Amino acid sequence: MTIRRRETTPARQRDPQRGGASVIALGIGLCVLVLAMVALLMAAAIEARHRAQIGADAAALAGAMRAGQGATSACGRAAELAAANDTTIRTCELSGMDITVEVIAPLPSPLKRFGPVVGLARAGPVG
Repeated sequence: MTIRRRETTPARQRDPQRGGASVIALGIGLCVLVLAMVALLMAAAIEARHRAQIGADAAALAGAMRAGQGATSACGRAAELAAANDTTIRTCELSGMDITVEVIAPLPSPLKRFGPVVGLARAGPVG
């Protein structure tokens, strides 16, 4: 009885396309990962912008409630509410019974180089 060996093709003669799908899948996976990171950073920037506007709105309303007591009292109260919303007052101006407040909120760490986001609000009596 004779045993025949199977003929094997050397590694150099194998299909040159072998493994190409793995490289394409890795490339697609990397693209999806990069897009997900960009989406998360955009969401963080949008959240910071909303936080700044909410802080400005709350600060202006709180300051308007104390507008009759003077600029120091109104702006002091506005600063308290701005701090409660993780924002900082940049400017506070009382004109008659109307108060205008500008606040800043920091961006998350990867986006800090773009500077803080700004929220602006004005409040006063109706009518």
